[in-house]
Amino acid sequence: MRKRILTDILQAWPREAVVPLTTQLTVLATHPDVLNNDIECFRLILKHDLADRAWVRQWLTFRKEQTIECLQLFEELETTTF
Repeated sequence: MRKRILTDILQAWPREAVVPLTTQLTVLATHPDVLNNDIECFRLILKHDLADRAWVRQWLTFRKEQTIECLQLFEELETTTF
């Protein structure tokens, strides 16, 4: 449900309607999940300029590093298990 709200509903809203959700979006953006709702929050934050871009850049860098590490762990599991 959250994914649908972030990708289908809020993406269509004008900035004025999204601004009151800034706190909620920034909180969700810093809590990664398997559906990538955090990334969708960053998409909205950037689209409507709701947070400092340097802060967003730092979080995106951090998430990319986490993702790379996760992929490496998957590869390690695959090569040692199968």
